[in-house]
Amino acid sequence: MLQIGCHVDLYFNPSDYWIHVMHHLRIVEDAEHFHSHVWRHKDCLVVRPDSVFPQRCVRCGEVTNDETVSKLLFWHTPLLLPVVLVSWPFYVVVALLIRKHMVVQMHLCERHMAQRRWVSFAGALCLPLALFLGGTAISQSIPSLILAALLLVMLSAMSIGWVRNPIWAIRFESDVALVKNVHSSILDMPSIPEWQSNEEYSVKF
Repeated sequence: MLQIGCHVDLYFNPSDYWIHVMHHLRIVEDAEHFHSHVWRHKDCLVVRPDSVFPQRCVRCGEVTNDETVSKLLFWHTPLLLPVVLVSWPFYVVVALLIRKHMVVQMHLCERHMAQRRWVSFAGALCLPLALFLGGTAISQSIPSLILAALLLVMLSAMSIGWVRNPIWAIRFESDVALVKNVHSSILDMPSIPEWQSNEEYSVKF
């Protein structure tokens, strides 16, 4: 015989629920001052995958619109870096396997959003040009063109990496990432609380 038990709290007070909800809500004057699950720690912003950034450009601190850009944050232990000296491909494979990562939504102003698009486009154009120069160098035995092709590949990687990574993670701790290079005006916002490692609202991912 299967018995099912249940417990009913006869003393449930609906007002307790709303007190709990209002505890997590706060009234703000402007959208730029609203944020959620964002903390500061020294010169870093501490974020989670569900963090809502202040509506300010992470590069210059200017007030932005509602548009956001996805940013992949990743990090691995610095103890892995010496592997680069042994084998670069092996380092890349191991780093991809053991890295921690999360995706957050950040804000960029119109100027830096346009800069992101155009530099990314220009950097991408360098790759087919580098392939053309490399093919020409091999077919016609011109060593200088091989060097030019390599320089274009490096230029492409550096420009795209710079413009698409205005912020980066310097450490992961459980469910949060410590993010560097956020504009100081965001870190100085008094509404952003100081981060504690035993934050009660932490979640696992």
